Amino acid sequence: GRVVAMPAMPRALLPPVLTGDPSWVRIATRELAWTGQARQGLRGPVAHRVNEWLWLAGHLRTVTNVYSAATTRGVSQFQQANHLPVTGVVDAATFAALSAPMAAAGARLVIPAGTPLGAASVLAARQHIAARPREVGGPNAGPWVRSYMGGLEGARWAWCAGFVGALVRQAALALGRPMPFEWDRGVPSIGRHAADAR
Repeated sequence: GRVVAMPAMPRALLPPVLTGDPSWVRIATRELAWTGQARQGLRGPVAHRVNEWLWLAGHLRTVTNVYSAATTRGVSQFQQANHLPVTGVVDAATFAALSAPMAAAGARLVIPAGTPLGAASVLAARQHIAARPREVGGPNAGPWVRSYMGGLEGARWAWCAGFVGALVRQAALALGRPMPFEWDRGVPSIGRHAADAR
């Protein structure tokens, strides 16, 4: 697997919706953090991130590490469709709009008192599914995968267990309850932890 280093965002700059589950927030914060501007000619991880979010938004066909002319066109189209200044340059406002689905997935759940953890987890799942988390740039890759897998991505990091763990953590936090099992990235490990917790 590949660990993608993303700059950390100071807690004070976190969007208000990302005040929920601290472990998911920590990783999602890396995915949502943005400083400066990105423009045509840029190469490397920042260009790759822009291309991932543009692909997820339906404005780019291929994800590379290059902020290309196609990236610039995609950014301009996205900006126009979202009523942002059309510059072809990704600034904080454009990146916030591109990554808004992840911020929405992490919004604090409002769950009635007495709701069972299973039902609360379903509410969390609906909130995440509404944001359409999915892979981009290859199997088990992209910002959604990294957010659920503690920053990891790649063929060996199937993200189903990380996804479920994030949902249960978010629901448990909203209910003011501890996690009923130890979170892990692997399905067999989570199964063992859950069985041990009984």
